[in-house]
Amino acid sequence: MKRWCRQQLDRIGKLFSEISDEEKNSILFEKIGNFSFKEFKERVSSYSNSLINSFILSYSSGPFLELLLLLKEENLSKDKKDKLEEEAFKVVNPSKKRPQLEERDGQKLFRENVENLLKEKSVLIAEAPPGIGKTLAYLLPMMENIESKRFLISTNTKSLQEQIFTKDIKLASYNAKVSFSTINIKGISNYFCFSKYYENMESFHPLMKLATEGFIQISKTGDINSLKFMKGITYDDITCDSRYCQDLECPFSNICFFLRLKEKVLSSQIVVTNHYLTLINETLPKSILGDFEMIIFDEAHNLENVISDVYSYSIDFFEIFKILKYFIKKIKEHLKTIEESSLPYDCFNFFTEIYSYLNTLYEDFEILYENILEKVMLDEKEKDIYNFKMFENAKTYVLKIKQLLYSIKENGEKSVKILKDSKFKNLEIKQNLKYLVEESAKIYESFVVVSEANNSDYAFFYELNTKTKNLILNAILVNTGEQFSNFLRKKEKTSIVFTSATLKSSNDFAFFKDRIGINISKRKYKEEVFVSSFDYKNQMKIFCFKNIGDPNTEQFMDNVITFIRKVEQKRKRTLVLTTSYQQIDYIKERLNDPKFIFQVKEGNNDKILLQYKNRKDSILVGTNTFWEGIDLPGDLLEILVILKLPFLVPDDPVFLKKSENLKNKGFDPFNDYSLPYAILKLKQGMGRLIRRKDDKGEIYILDERIITKKYGKKVISEFFVEPAILDFNEFTGVL
Repeated sequence: MKRWCRQQLDRIGKLFSEISDEEKNSILFEKIGNFSFKEFKERVSSYSNSLINSFILSYSSGPFLELLLLLKEENLSKDKKDKLEEEAFKVVNPSKKRPQLEERDGQKLFRENVENLLKEKSVLIAEAPPGIGKTLAYLLPMMENIESKRFLISTNTKSLQEQIFTKDIKLASYNAKVSFSTINIKGISNYFCFSKYYENMESFHPLMKLATEGFIQISKTGDINSLKFMKGITYDDITCDSRYCQDLECPFSNICFFLRLKEKVLSSQIVVTNHYLTLINETLPKSILGDFEMIIFDEAHNLENVISDVYSYSIDFFEIFKILKYFIKKIKEHLKTIEESSLPYDCFNFFTEIYSYLNTLYEDFEILYENILEKVMLDEKEKDIYNFKMFENAKTYVLKIKQLLYSIKENGEKSVKILKDSKFKNLEIKQNLKYLVEESAKIYESFVVVSEANNSDYAFFYELNTKTKNLILNAILVNTGEQFSNFLRKKEKTSIVFTSATLKSSNDFAFFKDRIGINISKRKYKEEVFVSSFDYKNQMKIFCFKNIGDPNTEQFMDNVITFIRKVEQKRKRTLVLTTSYQQIDYIKERLNDPKFIFQVKEGNNDKILLQYKNRKDSILVGTNTFWEGIDLPGDLLEILVILKLPFLVPDDPVFLKKSENLKNKGFDPFNDYSLPYAILKLKQGMGRLIRRKDDKGEIYILDERIITKKYGKKVISEFFVEPAILDFNEFTGVL
């Protein structure tokens, strides 16, 4: 018997080694690599027989099917408790055994500030560098004042949002003395949609269906970010959106993940969400988040970008053509159903008018597109500023488009009311009509702004795809302070904390305060800079170089290649931060070795980081997202190389408009915007190195302007340690 069991286990192990990573991933759908046999068999044993049997009938025979059958027979795990993720809503109770938290000086001071803020209903702007424990510093006062109160924690990244909800709140609760409810909520597109899935499931590959059905069985939240396995579909095929969501009228409303979360948000005492949802909530007719005693904006250095995203507009001509074609097709199909129904005749008339308006609108948008395209093609630019003169020869069509969009929205709203009053049952028609009303309103609002192009708070520019000839007109908000000051005034009875490791630039908060409009709002506020508990002098060394060349020349990039080859010899995990994909491509062409991992525009950053972590001498070359938000403690990062100071692109339309506005107000665009922005981003990049009190490492900044330019002293004054200045021609001795 023992021999048979041994043979059975050997057979199972052999089969696991024979199946593909794709097959393993369809079971361990939340992972992107490093698939362990233990996790695999535990997952399979937790699945229902009907799920496995359904898959077996649809998949070709081979090692994978044999392995699944053997594991089900073995019933290797009786514990079917979900270990994948925490519930999105939970009640936290005080622990009987409360581990004592080691409170650091900076954390204690931060905590005291938050406690005082709750009494004063004012604003705190706090720079809290790594190592002080800022999250616990604001969580503990919340929990101690939780009775009959609600708190909102808003982050920029999903990773911090998850960390606060699944880890930090739990840790802080060990020292709390009361029970409280908490919830983690993201935007609607982050959640699984049963309606879409069951509409499309017949076309799913068997492995995709297996992963999705497993996800449905295991997930308590429906957060699609836990479903990393994708084959033959996109997230749009299985996630909620305004087009499909009919709330309680949906046949799947009783099991809908997102509806369950929405119902619980208003009763939750600590709500964790992201900046985008926090700001979008303010634009909704009815708040889905509710009111709060205090709002914490963590990762607040990113608020300017989020404010701009929420309140900006664009007209993508190809996207509009696609949307209009869809509605023309669907409304034509629905006309027959409406005509044959018992609905009031007015409804049929409204649908008939909508169909006519849509066709005319499509034609007018085509004429306008061709008119504008002819002009921009003469400029031979892929991106450039425009103004209201762009529409001078098409004023008639601009006016007609506005009128048609308004009429479509108005008729759509009337039709929605008739369908609701008549208790009309056709879900598809109601879905499409709701979608039509929302899209026409959104396009109308965007079109009015981009076509008038006369608001100094916005940067107006077009983007032309020279291959496809698609044209996008943008109106990007540049005066974020004016806009956000309205939020601050509206929340005058709410205490607000803005915190990040990088809020101060050139030794003050002026740059950040201008971005959020704190002075315009007239809100009372306090500024604090907390001291890190890290021993930076012994943990970090910074090196800057002279005689390496102008950073805008090819000679500089050649020296960069020479430098990276020298760093490579140290055989330590290294992160190279660039300021553009062109720099990445230049390095990639010249350093072709498996240890080098390069970020690509459409790549998966999670997979890139996994590759990097799996090799001890990896060198990761990245830009944009790798400047912040990644946590690589210990030997996961020992050398950080920064190629250039991260200044904004000087001919970017948004930067040009901000510069123009600053000049008009008597400010210097470089010293009052460009330089502070670069300092904040540089500090974010440098912050990737030391993440724990026992971390050690080196930072190499290759841009010699930090030494040769007058502003270099301002940049260096923000460093935690004084840098060593080296001659590039003699640097090999240091390495």
